Amino acid sequence: GGFVVLALLAERACGIGYHDLVRQRVLLPAGMTSTEFLRSDELPADAAVGYLPLDGVDRSNVFHLPVLASGDGGIHTTAEDVSAFWRAFFAGDIVDRVD
Repeated sequence: GGFVVLALLAERACGIGYHDLVRQRVLLPAGMTSTEFLRSDELPADAAVGYLPLDGVDRSNVFHLPVLASGDGGIHTTAEDVSAFWRAFFAGDIVDRVD
């Protein structure tokens, strides 16, 4: 979709891969130490997993394939890191503040 294309455009504009771009421009400046792009078949044991009812059985919505996401999602984080993101965002650490 559109976010995958946007990630590709960001890669081309910056000359580095999308995952490295996000790490350098967002995760590091925000101090997000528990956020990472993980393969969908290698999630940590404490990851929250969603379930879907299918034919009367609750099934995990995690693909058991070696999928590493791009601009359309697939980044795994914690509530603490989400809070760190918003603090850094509003402080102007990720993007310039507009007054």
